Amino acid sequence: MLRELRRETGGVDPLLKHLDHGRHPPGVSARSMPPRLLSDRALGSAARLRRWSFDDRRAVDSPACEHPLIEVAWAAHGTATYDVGRRTLELTAGSALVVPDGVRHATRFMPGLRASALHIDRAYVDAIAAEHGLERALTLGPLPSSDRLERLASLLEDEARSPGPLGDLAEASITYAIAIEILRHAPEACSGSIDPRVRRAKDRIDADPRAHVSLDDLARTAGMSRYHFCRNFGRQVGKSPYRYALGARLALVRRLLLSRRASVTAAAMEAGFPDLSRFRRAFHAEFGVTPGQLLASARAAGAGRAAGA
Repeated sequence: MLRELRRETGGVDPLLKHLDHGRHPPGVSARSMPPRLLSDRALGSAARLRRWSFDDRRAVDSPACEHPLIEVAWAAHGTATYDVGRRTLELTAGSALVVPDGVRHATRFMPGLRASALHIDRAYVDAIAAEHGLERALTLGPLPSSDRLERLASLLEDEARSPGPLGDLAEASITYAIAIEILRHAPEACSGSIDPRVRRAKDRIDADPRAHVSLDDLARTAGMSRYHFCRNFGRQVGKSPYRYALGARLALVRRLLLSRRASVTAAAMEAGFPDLSRFRRAFHAEFGVTPGQLLASARAAGAGRAAGA
């Protein structure tokens, strides 16, 4: 049954493999057809636009999966829900939702759904943020105002129906504008009121997550005692120095895997994780997916973009 499909899938959603072929995925009866993929178009090398419809009389559950790209979803009609851990988010007509890359989620499609999803490369969004001197932390959740995104998305869908040199240029420009809209509503990665001494230590971790800088060295960088440094760092950054440094190293591994330039073992070693079993546990705890599953998703997405180019 559908719940059985929620098992680990290696990062590949079993429903997606059957959308273009009119077949039923294993465990889904003929009475529970998956959503129909209306269109699937690559927008250059940085993004992909998909449009869906679901006309069955009963809701259907998608197995839990994660995407190697940032997903921005919006609905023109109907409802879908996204389950992430114990949190449930609802996507309704006129609303929009951001799901960061690597976030494991399960989707429930309600009857009458008409929805679209834009998948954008994290490196593309990060490059735009860096270009404008922004530090933003992309988080799971609805966009506070979807009106502007809806207008941009409508323009993007119109351009996707009219391919050509000028259409491609318009698509690239609108995709850029959507990335700006995502960044506009993303919270700052770090409060502007952070103590400059704490920021110096944080910047030292960010500069080279692989360095394994000791707590004593970080405290000296901040010019504080160990006690006061740990207390201030945790209060202002939101994590202990150890947890922040571990998260930075895990984020480095994730970037390496999403770029498809390294194997799981090579990425772990490059980020300074000599113990692979401990690394895999820490990675799963941080991102809700194993490194192997994330790499498989990244490779599958890369193959899909190449086929659609």
